[in-house]
Parts: sequence; structure tokens; C-alpha cells
Amino acid sequence: MNIQELISSGQNVTISVTPADLKEFALTVAEEVKALLAKEDKPDKRLTAKDAAQQLGVTLSTLWRWNKVSYLSPAGRIGKKPYYLQSQIDAIK
Repeated sequence: MNIQELISSGQNVTISVTPADLKEFALTVAEEVKALLAKEDKPDKRLTAKDAAQQLGVTLSTLWRWNKVSYLSPAGRIGKKPYYLQSQIDAIK
């Protein structure tokens, strides 16, 4: 069992940590941080109402209703057309 498994198990244990174990744990944490930072660096993709509705499996009328009840509001407008951010869609999937 590695350190990550012990931590995620939530059990109270006493362990002896070797330098190799500590290095493995540090590398795992570093990889997780890199992955999170990579997600933050990417700009959010803008979706049309039609694309957003298709990804969510709902109709355009449902999107309109969700906007009225403040469940999912457009991130902005380009001209008169609303657009949604991919992160908004992913958050409610």
C-alpha cells in the first residue's frame, strides 16, 4: 500500500516513511497541481444556446426558462445572441 492509498483510506495509522515513499508522494502531489493549473490556463470555450442545449440534452425553451429562474444564465451576448461558457455547462452536467 502506498502513501496516497493510506491517506485516502481515512484510517488512523502510524507509518514509517522512507525517502523513496516521500519522493513518490511529492511527485504525485506535483502532478495533481500541474493538472489543476493546466485546466485554469485554458480559456473557456463559448457556446451558442443551441450547442449548450445539445450538450445538456435539453431544448432551447428549457435554457430560456433556466435563465428566467437564474439556474443557468448566459455568460454574455454577442450582438443579440446569448452565449454560455463550457465551464457553466460542465458544472451542471
